[in-house]
Amino acid sequence: AQEFALGEDIFTCNPVSITLDAGSGYTGYSWNDGLGGSQTYAVNTAGTYWVEVTDLNGCTFTDTLLVQASNPSTPIVDLGPDASICNGAILLLDAGAGSYSYLWQDNSTAQTYTVYTPGTYHVTVTDLFCGTSVMDSIVISELDNGFSLGEDTTICINHNLLLDAGSGYLSYLWQDLSNGQTHLANIAGNYWVEVADSLGCNYTDSVTINIDDCLSIDEW
Repeated sequence: AQEFALGEDIFTCNPVSITLDAGSGYTGYSWNDGLGGSQTYAVNTAGTYWVEVTDLNGCTFTDTLLVQASNPSTPIVDLGPDASICNGAILLLDAGAGSYSYLWQDNSTAQTYTVYTPGTYHVTVTDLFCGTSVMDSIVISELDNGFSLGEDTTICINHNLLLDAGSGYLSYLWQDLSNGQTHLANIAGNYWVEVADSLGCNYTDSVTINIDDCLSIDEW
């Protein structure tokens, strides 16, 4: 027996503009609106469509097809305002859930993206049904408060130097595990401190202290 089919049901986007094709080789075509004679039929609204065809032997075949349509949906994408992160911190960007495809600046295709380094990041989100695309971008910078213990220096023997890490930090940790804002240096060596601020950022700096006997040439 001859098989006849209009094809699979169709899901498309508004405005609908498709053409149904009943196939060639038939002597007669009768579509759902009563109009006949054409192999093809223009569809501009969603609905159920059928056609009856007649072959050379006078046999008739009928098939029905459903056309469904959806209004184009524009994805709502907001990566948020430009942001700053601490050195070594990570930030998770989320392009939003939905029936979408995702394309990030590095060609990755997940809904989310993990930021490890400063830079400009962007994503294009596309509606899977109607193909509407929206792009958003965000600039991520690194927080840097210019923390410094100062330059390496030399002090005279039997003298001290008070190292000051600065006020306003939540915690201090020196190389000897002391935790004050200041540290008294009286021997040669490398001194370092790690501070933590209210944003959760940690900063570290070090300074080398050298010792000189400070004797002038005249004293020899």
